[in-house]
Amino acid sequence: MKISICSYSFHRLLAAGKQDIFQYIKDCKELGCTQLDPWNAHLSTIEKGEEVIHAGRNPGKSQHLTSVDDDYLLSVKRAAFRLYCRRRSPYL
Repeated sequence: MKISICSYSFHRLLAAGKQDIFQYIKDCKELGCTQLDPWNAHLSTIEKGEEVIHAGRNPGKSQHLTSVDDDYLLSVKRAAFRLYCRRRSPYL
């Protein structure tokens, strides 16, 4: 059976600065999840934590969600791969 927790479930931790995408990945693994379901705001840089909920509801209108570069996305992918895959990928 495949189990995941959408990272939106942790949006208050993200807003409080207590969790980022990397901590979400670790928390899911510790909770026994078999896959990840990241929310768009968890993948973006947010200037003010209290804007997390507004940004998630209005991603096209938000000035608080910023695009991320390929290196950042690759580091997120590597972090997830390290915890969820047993063998190393030649592409990471």
